Amino acid sequence: MKRLVEYAKKFPTWISFERLQTFYRKYGIVGIIKRLLVIPLRAVKDRNVVFYVDLNTIEKTNNIEHNIIEERRREGDLSEMDMNRLICLRGDQVIKKTIKKRFSEGVVLWLLKQNGTIASFCWTSIGMTPQKFPLPLGMDDVHYFDVETFPEFRGKGLAPLLINKSLERFKDQGLSRAYIDVKIWNKASLSFVGRTLFKEFRTMRILKIFGKNIVIWS
Repeated sequence: MKRLVEYAKKFPTWISFERLQTFYRKYGIVGIIKRLLVIPLRAVKDRNVVFYVDLNTIEKTNNIEHNIIEERRREGDLSEMDMNRLICLRGDQVIKKTIKKRFSEGVVLWLLKQNGTIASFCWTSIGMTPQKFPLPLGMDDVHYFDVETFPEFRGKGLAPLLINKSLERFKDQGLSRAYIDVKIWNKASLSFVGRTLFKEFRTMRILKIFGKNIVIWS
């Protein structure tokens, strides 16, 4: 474990010490080795599928049932229970730094709850994005990223429900378009996005050459 920690510190762009500790507690040394081995393969296949939806074309649904959708725009809006729930996924330092940074950038956190417990969540930004995204966003454009569902709630269609209901709210706010992009190797994410209002747009590959991002569309 000590050697792996030292190895990870040499590559802070794709793995952090805190994330390594959390992953080790969950999956052990064998899980870490498998994760490290798959990274070179993913780098070779590092293409993103971009999805798009015109918010003016969507219609409202009433399939919210016993789920509750909430927006959080400031760190202070998160209850201690919600914060602890999010920490369960990534670890204390990783989550707290991410949340503080994103709220300071004007990013919105969406929560889907069942019986008061966060089951699924995602982040959205309007008019800009802190994430690597090749298309320039207009002031009325939304970018979705980092969609997660807690393990015990997976397989219930909650992530598509969260996205679709938040898209409806963005339409009510007068916004125009929304985008989301998914790694082409991430079959689970491609599957759930396929059950949302998003439609596939194009596939892209981002290459960094002399410090600049070059986008290749296909």
